[in-house]
Amino acid sequence: MFDQTKKKDPEKPDPLTQTPAPDRLAYATGVLLDAQDFDAEQTYHRSRLARSLAFLHGSGTVAGLEVKAEVRNGVEELKVEAGIAIDRLGRLIELPETGVCLRLNRWYDAQSKDDLIQAFYAAPYNGVVADLFVRFVACERGKTPAFATGAFDATDAIVPSRIRDAFEVNLILRKDIRPDATPPQLKLPQSPFSDLAPVPGETPADRLRRLQADIFRAWQASSQRGSEYTEGQDITAVFLARVTFPATSAPPGGRPTRTRTPLTSADIDNSQRLFVYPTGAIVQLLNL
Repeated sequence: MFDQTKKKDPEKPDPLTQTPAPDRLAYATGVLLDAQDFDAEQTYHRSRLARSLAFLHGSGTVAGLEVKAEVRNGVEELKVEAGIAIDRLGRLIELPETGVCLRLNRWYDAQSKDDLIQAFYAAPYNGVVADLFVRFVACERGKTPAFATGAFDATDAIVPSRIRDAFEVNLILRKDIRPDATPPQLKLPQSPFSDLAPVPGETPADRLRRLQADIFRAWQASSQRGSEYTEGQDITAVFLARVTFPATSAPPGGRPTRTRTPLTSADIDNSQRLFVYPTGAIVQLLNL
């Protein structure tokens, strides 16, 4: 079982976050190639695959990644089952077979009083609300000797020999500005496609035109910030579940106190995430 609190390998900036130009490396006999050229070759193929996944399939859960509450060796944990997702850039995020766990008592105790107060909501939540995300992380691994770079001379320079497509799981307090509506409506991820359910008097051709209108808007929508993110958060992260910690509102200025532990399945909402539906699942759903 992986514990998120353990030290991770150093994170490497990913060129795909800058939307690289679709330039391929041009080979010719006698041309000298350096590390930058090979990086460009990898970036081209990675970016083309990512763009295909992002626009043909969308962002969300592809398989697995169910979020559950469990107690292991007397410790309350939030577990994310193994699985795979596509983030908003089209990058694949895969969690290992053992899954990922987060120690909830440690996490809750580490939150500041003010943050917990801002994330406390009355009915229907009656507790502190947090959202669970998984994000793509490229980690440098396997140090190996290399020529030194920069304005110095060194004989013991090392560089990473591998870059692993890894991940990071984050549980983030939902500190939305409280709306006037009752009950409060906290932000959730939204599908780029509108509701295409039939309406009275509408023909199949009318529904097709509505779908085409969504496709026309899809390019612009891809550059917009998702509604599920908090300020300063990685806006490529994939939303997995909403977690409610049953708690009581403390006196003014006091820290919200949990009223029930451990969490149950009723406190974890896996249904509000976006899903990437495989073709086989769609065929079964439509009974084709």
